[in-house]
Amino acid sequence: MIAFPASLLRAGVFFLISSINDIYDFNIKPLNILLITVVINIIFEPYIIYQIGFQYSVISVAGLIYMSEYLNQGNYLSKLFKTTLIAQVFSLPITLANYFEINLLSLITNLIFVPLITILVYPLAIIIIFLPVLNSILALIVTLCDSLNNLFAQIKWLTISIPFTSIIWSLIYYGLLILWLKIQHKVFIGLLLFELLIIKYHYNFDNHYYVYYFDVKQGDSSLIITPYQKQVILIDTGGITTFEQESWQIKNKKYQISDDIIRFMKSRNINKINFLITSHGDYDHMGEAINLVNNFQVANVIFNVSDYNKLELELIKILEEKNIPFNQNIESLRIGNDKVNFLNTKDYDNENENSNVLYLNIANKKLLFMGDAGVKREQDIINYYNIKQIDFLKVGHHGSNTSSSKEFIDTITPKHCIISVGANNRYGHPKNSVLKLLKSCNIYRTDLSGSIELKLINSNFEVKIYSP
Repeated sequence: MIAFPASLLRAGVFFLISSINDIYDFNIKPLNILLITVVINIIFEPYIIYQIGFQYSVISVAGLIYMSEYLNQGNYLSKLFKTTLIAQVFSLPITLANYFEINLLSLITNLIFVPLITILVYPLAIIIIFLPVLNSILALIVTLCDSLNNLFAQIKWLTISIPFTSIIWSLIYYGLLILWLKIQHKVFIGLLLFELLIIKYHYNFDNHYYVYYFDVKQGDSSLIITPYQKQVILIDTGGITTFEQESWQIKNKKYQISDDIIRFMKSRNINKINFLITSHGDYDHMGEAINLVNNFQVANVIFNVSDYNKLELELIKILEEKNIPFNQNIESLRIGNDKVNFLNTKDYDNENENSNVLYLNIANKKLLFMGDAGVKREQDIINYYNIKQIDFLKVGHHGSNTSSSKEFIDTITPKHCIISVGANNRYGHPKNSVLKLLKSCNIYRTDLSGSIELKLINSNFEVKIYSP
């Protein structure tokens, strides 16, 4: 009936061992019972240790056991609040390592949900086994809980982002927490808060440029972060185009490819996008824009040349509601002491050729982002601009043979080529003919390498790949 989720496996084994301990007076301490429980669970299911439900369950219970004397003081509401607080304090590294933020409102919402579920949902769930007529009442209460949860989830002003990404930070956190609980000295809680401040803002002391080419399957999305994280430029958002789906499948689709981009940006303590640039209005390049606009403070959106299509108009409607300015057909943007140059030529007769093509010369490296621009656009860029010796080329149109002509590649002579492409895609991208043209490049493909991190260090660089 319960399908054995990790948290209930932990609870069930813990209950059995505790019961045996009580019956036979073994006098095993609760923390040791928890340790035995963890060992038994790992023996039968070694990978359970990687499940977030198991991690939450074990560390929260450890905290509650450790603080059990403190919990026995006060009335029901104060005990409930302290239980929530202790569980959150002990499980904070798990929360931040997975979601990179914490909502302090949960300390209050638990005072509502725990009594609702304990007093109403659990008893009714058992009663309806014998009195099914009460099922509609249970459904109504569950719906109420779900609606309340969705309502509270919309309240963001008590949400704090902290990019907790290192096991070292976790060990320091728990070390300081235990020292504070043991010695009760204010200096340890001060050091604990200082650690969280360092974690939150340490990216703001990094003086390097970072460029990320995200693995968004058969789509495009790149992120540029300037030194000291002063400005963030997102080029395209990705967007998975689906085929032959029933209406109920589309309606109930909850996962969006940009959810991964959102989590990554939160892991970098990014809350604001200075410029959201769409190369053009195709879904695989800007289909996730609304989700990103709803999750970040966006200062400006830049569209490509030509009339707005339906997808762009949908985004513009949201931008107008949020009073976010937007532009199109611009020549350049200032980012710190450098510029993003838009290699405009003319208005073409199709969306791909009208792609925003971006050229940057930052940290003594030349970067070119081609969008879906084709051979005709490439020829015009050669004629209108003096673009040569490109260090990093974002290959046009996912490696399609409608882009990356021999003349264009021979002219710009790229050293490193990045192809954003989905594995086993229906278009056969990247084409073998294009790969042959790029044979002198060091090629990175998102279907093989996953997301790609480019760190620009003075006149040098580092490349790091993240598996798909």
